[in-house]
Amino acid sequence: EGKGIAVLRDTTGDGRADIIKSFLAFTGTGIEIRNGYLYYSDRTHVYRSKMKEGEMLPEDAMDTIVTLVEGRGHMEKPFTFDGKGGLYVNVGSQSNCCEVPLRTPHSKGDDPCVELETRAGIWKFDENALNQKQEAVNRWATGIRNAVALTWSGDRIYAAQHGRDDLHRYWDEYYTEEQNQELPSEIFFDLKEGDDMGWPYCYYDHIQGKKMLNPEYGGDGVKSERCENVKDPLVAFPGHWAPNDVLIYQGNLFPEKYKG
Repeated sequence: EGKGIAVLRDTTGDGRADIIKSFLAFTGTGIEIRNGYLYYSDRTHVYRSKMKEGEMLPEDAMDTIVTLVEGRGHMEKPFTFDGKGGLYVNVGSQSNCCEVPLRTPHSKGDDPCVELETRAGIWKFDENALNQKQEAVNRWATGIRNAVALTWSGDRIYAAQHGRDDLHRYWDEYYTEEQNQELPSEIFFDLKEGDDMGWPYCYYDHIQGKKMLNPEYGGDGVKSERCENVKDPLVAFPGHWAPNDVLIYQGNLFPEKYKG
């Protein structure tokens, strides 16, 4: 019905929603119920609306928690909470690899990448403060092309990244089509304040087991200079899997080794 959030309820216990109600006239990515509020995001904001006791839908009134940079590219705004008042928002990159011009064979990378000032990182805010702006002092981690999948656990964020594309398409002198299907790796990583995962200068190659220099910055599939101080991932998957969520498992249905 043209609404962005659907609320489903199963009153008969058959596993199918027999009551469906809708909320908001826009779509988004992040969503979580927390401390009596429904938090949700669109492409440039994080909002919240107060839940109503016994009601499926929250109040119509919207608090604007954060206003984020406008633009194009990876504009989804997933978020997570640290349980101590901190709200962490993914701000994805505009580009594939900070190249100028965009999506063109043999484009060189902007160096330094100005995009990193407002994009391709995680920004931290106060979950209870209204009308906050995205500023450099709020940038918590950087070098992350687009972490649609993220969650807080323990004392850090765990996240998975949508990596770059088109190694063979734009740099066929260095990469084969077969390599392009597997590289660069999609990476799963943990984050603490100040961490840098290397985008746009570096990518991770799970076949070689190391960080490599992107061709936009002089890389050729062999060079790894400039990537020595970039954080390593916890796990690297084949390219283009595009992970969209991550959950730290705390249940009891799986064997012990899967917990946590």
